[in-house]
Amino acid sequence: MISRIIILIATLDSGGAERVVSSLASYWAINKKEILIITLDGSKEDFYSLDRRVKRKILTQFANSNNIFLKSLN
Repeated sequence: MISRIIILIATLDSGGAERVVSSLASYWAINKKEILIITLDGSKEDFYSLDRRVKRKILTQFANSNNIFLKSLN
């Protein structure tokens, strides 16, 4: 049985939580887990890389708004 794991995080910038997410996701992907990472910002800002087996979805409707209130509302 394949486990499916979804992780939601704002970015994959150079923070500690981002490092842990990228490390765990890559480890789980190597060990036959289906991993999906959902981020609010695009991959241009990424500091950490992911294993090629990790799927990623970027919620661009959040990234395109300059207004913090509208970002939160979305």
